[in-house]
Amino acid sequence: MAGLSDAKRQAMTVLMGHAPEAVLEAIESRFQGAGGGLAADVVALARGQRMQRATLRQTFGPLVGLMGPRADGVSAPSFPRSTLQALWCAVEGQRPELTEQIALHVRMDPETAVPADRLDAVCQLAAATVRNVEPASLGLSDAAMADDLAAFLEMAPIARKAQGSLADWLGRLDGEQQTVLRLAFKDADRLRVDGGARLMELMMAELPRAAEVLRLISALTDQAPADFIDGTELASFPTRLLQQAETLGARIQIDPTRIGVSEARAAITHLGQIAVILREFDLAFPGATGGNWTKRLQVVRRRLTDQLDTTFRSTPGVVDKALPLGAARLAGRMSRMVPDLAADPDAPSAHRATALLEILAGTRSLAADLGCEGTRRTVGEAVAGRVDSYAEEALRMLHDGDFEDRARAEKLIDMAAEFLSLSRNPEAGALVRRRMAVAGPTDLEAGNAA
Repeated sequence: MAGLSDAKRQAMTVLMGHAPEAVLEAIESRFQGAGGGLAADVVALARGQRMQRATLRQTFGPLVGLMGPRADGVSAPSFPRSTLQALWCAVEGQRPELTEQIALHVRMDPETAVPADRLDAVCQLAAATVRNVEPASLGLSDAAMADDLAAFLEMAPIARKAQGSLADWLGRLDGEQQTVLRLAFKDADRLRVDGGARLMELMMAELPRAAEVLRLISALTDQAPADFIDGTELASFPTRLLQQAETLGARIQIDPTRIGVSEARAAITHLGQIAVILREFDLAFPGATGGNWTKRLQVVRRRLTDQLDTTFRSTPGVVDKALPLGAARLAGRMSRMVPDLAADPDAPSAHRATALLEILAGTRSLAADLGCEGTRRTVGEAVAGRVDSYAEEALRMLHDGDFEDRARAEKLIDMAAEFLSLSRNPEAGALVRRRMAVAGPTDLEAGNAA
């Protein structure tokens, strides 16, 4: 059976170079037992790509997080993703026996760490290479970027060792752990004038949530006041996190009179990221005052608190419009208010109510950090009580056949179930839907239908 042609092999290599790790694993698993020919070539390419990535991760591990912008949008040093492969090839040309030892170790067992001295040797050779070749040959924009990368490569041995302790440093440090932390940063400062700041950049690059770096800064400075940190090489870290909170906060412009579901979900995402930043500031520097960033933090928090308070307070009125009541005559001039099951379940107010309730639900775990927990809880209880009463009466009307259009009535009750899920909990909404499913027509309706 023929294998891949050279052109197809080249195209497949490019495609797999951009494929997520999970896709490569799936390809390798799917075609592993498919025999020779094309299948064998595809498996070999997928496995080769996986081993290549594993080799680069082990070799340049401390710098991997700097390859490309951060997923959370926080400003940080960034280099082209292709640069590590270019560096590996450059070192391979100088010390093929060293790179072969590392590659062989990874191929035999990708989960077992390669001896650190070999990895550090490659990083040191790579640092020298960056300084001695044209930046463009490594995908770098200019000499300044090349010098920046070389400096981080020189920090790799210290960072590799420090990252092994990072999980401990993020928790409550005991005396020994705090000593290890401070010694690591002293070693970095001895290596370079800006070593401490560069080591902190590499620590932050390892963190999915950049704001957790504040814990390290707090531990290093014994929770020093903001104005002290502003005068150190670590000042840029709280400043960049604050800038991110301000940027995200500026994107949140909630207008309860026209908000849509997609806009609400985007706001929830931004609010979640801001809440993490605010929470980490509160944990790392409780009661912090002074400095350039504490007042700006207060402004961010106050603006979000005011906006969310207004949003929450407007929610009950929009829900009332989405699930309107109508007067039902009882006897003589007497009447009572019951669900209007002839209302439009697709009215604009219904979409606005859903969006506002998604914000109410999506901020359940964030409201305390954003300073609006009291308002959120009060509004949530009020809306849940109102919707619960609506659903109860509407289900009775559905069972009694007290409606004109069953499909419309069921859409309104389903919407009430969704509102109850968002304002109280998913179980409450699920219960309404189960009761609606068994609320069949009365015997008289069934007879008429027959």
